[in-house]
Amino acid sequence: MKNVSKLLMLAVLGLILSTTTADAMLDYQTGRWLSQDPLGYVDGVNSYQYTNSNPTRYIDPSGLWSLKGHEQIIDKAMEQVDCELKCGKEGLKDFQKGLRKGAVQPDKPGGKPALIWIGANVYVWGWTGLMDNIYGKTKTYKSHWGEYAWWHAMSNVGDDPVVIRNEIAAELILAAREFNSDCDDNETDCKDLGKLLGRPLHMIMDSYSPSHTQRANTEDRVIEAFLTYELQKNHSDGDDPKKNPKEFQEAVDATAKLLSAIACNDFKESELRNVILNEILALKEENGKVVTKTGVPGVKYKK
Repeated sequence: MKNVSKLLMLAVLGLILSTTTADAMLDYQTGRWLSQDPLGYVDGVNSYQYTNSNPTRYIDPSGLWSLKGHEQIIDKAMEQVDCELKCGKEGLKDFQKGLRKGAVQPDKPGGKPALIWIGANVYVWGWTGLMDNIYGKTKTYKSHWGEYAWWHAMSNVGDDPVVIRNEIAAELILAAREFNSDCDDNETDCKDLGKLLGRPLHMIMDSYSPSHTQRANTEDRVIEAFLTYELQKNHSDGDDPKKNPKEFQEAVDATAKLLSAIACNDFKESELRNVILNEILALKEENGKVVTKTGVPGVKYKK
């Protein structure tokens, strides 16, 4: 019981400390920042609001890019999709809602997020199975420090980059198959279909974050390295759209391209596979051999 009490105290302490940042301070009674959002108007015209006035759903300890960032990518990508979607106009709104919900699921597979302050870092873990997180048993923990790091286009020391790429590709291709199969069923909920696709699209979005992958500074933007969370000191900088507008837009464009390939009426699995493996998740090769690295922090994020 003492251990549980200590954990709860740490969680509360983390929440309190996280509301005071280098960029802004939060008035927890009103749920508003006392200074303007350092990202400006990316979340709307009110630059003093915290997590889009929805603190029970979102967290934003740095005052920068919350889980809502993935939803913003979905919304911007949907604006680019120029075809007749299989869900039809009537189901389009529900489909987009489902996409948004699915796109944040890999960040909180254990339920609503909790903040825990350990040392100099705030860690985001699920409410569900808090004790299990400490011992590395839950999916929330494993997706950052363990076997599910590929959910975020990241790696562990010793991982095979081809396996990571193929895991993500398989997740998206299988979701695309199920989507196109279930679209023929009039009883299938469009929102559920959106959630189905949103989850693997999260992995694609993360593959463009500079703190998740290192991409070549060339036109083809091949992946030079899948980075490693536990070796990083300042992971959140790479997930800041203001600091990385190019990568943020690339994530939007890639998401739109995949949605067009999957959800439009002329779906062809072979074309989708080619786009994923040879364009969006293309690995660096030298003399016909994959040389993409894993188990590295990234130059900017090394502890």
